[in-house]
This record gives sequence, C-alpha cells and structure tokens, in this order.
Amino acid sequence: MDIETTLTADSSAIVWTAPATQDASAVDAREYFYHVRLQCTDQSGEECVIENSHYPALFKQAKLEQANLTWQITEDNKGLWVDIDTDKPALFVHLEFDGEGRFDASSFTLLPSAITEQTKRVRYEGDATAEELAQNLRIYHLRETY
Repeated sequence: MDIETTLTADSSAIVWTAPATQDASAVDAREYFYHVRLQCTDQSGEECVIENSHYPALFKQAKLEQANLTWQITEDNKGLWVDIDTDKPALFVHLEFDGEGRFDASSFTLLPSAITEQTKRVRYEGDATAEELAQNLRIYHLRETY
C-alpha cells in the first residue's frame, strides 16, 4: 500500500492506522509483522528513507522461515558498499568484519527485493579493500541463532 502526503516543517500527521487485534491469539501474532518504509525529502532537498518494523510477538517466537542471504560488494566514488538481498524476511541482519572499520547500518529487517524492488545497500566505513572486505565479512540474522 502506498500513501502519499506532504507535511510542513515541524509538523506531524497520522497517515495510516491498523485496527488493534486484542482478541488475536498468541499463535496468530507469530504469523505476521508490519514493516513501514518512509521516503522523504529533507529541508536541504536530499532524498532520505526511514524504515521501521513492528512485531506483535516475541522475536524468537515469530514463525519465520530460514532466510537465505546473498550479497556482493560494490565500489563507487563514495567507497565500498555491501548490497544484500534475501529470499525470505530476515530480522536483525548484522554485518561483521574481521578488521578495522564499521558499517552504516546494523540489526535491520531485510525484506526480499521481490517485495521491495531493491536490495539493501550498506556502506562500509574503513580502509579495507574490496577483496579484504569480501574475505573477512560475515552476515547473519536472528533466525540463524535458534
């Protein structure tokens, strides 16, 4: 569902609500989650994306299928990027590198590009080469831990 609205600076608005499911059983709550993606333009005219997820059940009780992540490292004039995709939703996706540096995103929800029409792009901030990053990068998610 796409909802389009315009807000003035320092304002807020409710643009969508979901009915509460107070009578839903704990089993039902494990069957779904909500993922919101907000595309916006900031005051300087820069495009930005804000994402958030809501889970009505405890994370490890969610009935998630095992997700298979694929990734590749790309490089442009801003540095190295890890482009990640998945075949099933993956919660708390985390990147680790055995070396110096960090990533600009961590512990995020990853949805398949078949749904979002794009892969998740995470920037590496450090001095490693693309080859070093590829050899020492580990990407995992919550479902792999139980």
